[in-house]
Amino acid sequence: MSGIFSSMLELGLLTEHVKYIKLMYKVRMALALRVLKDQLPEGSTFTEPRGGYFIWVTLPEGIHCSKFRDRAQEKYRVSFARGDRFCSDQSAAPGDRFENCMRLCISHYSADRLLGGISALCAAIKECIDGPNGSAVVS
Repeated sequence: MSGIFSSMLELGLLTEHVKYIKLMYKVRMALALRVLKDQLPEGSTFTEPRGGYFIWVTLPEGIHCSKFRDRAQEKYRVSFARGDRFCSDQSAAPGDRFENCMRLCISHYSADRLLGGISALCAAIKECIDGPNGSAVVS
């Protein structure tokens, strides 16, 4: 494997590939942020990153992403990383462990699938906030 990378470096191919990947991620991030700005329900927020390929989304208090993710996967066929997975302080009080947060990744899917997935996720969040069965995912 190191021989492949060595050859890519010598031929200048790695530099070109990195440029391509950076542009691709930049376009995907801009598209994903546009969908979130347009469709994320009121009461939910997101952090616009200055780099990388993750977006942090915060849902209204009381919505636990551990329960919400199961519903989003089953009904909308979308998933995300639960925010509580990123809490380093296990002694933090409930409510301070990012239970109502999620991390979205824009690097794994094509732009079309990513946009469809984020749009479906926003619909799932809206249903959770507004729907009659929202209590199933609220603490």
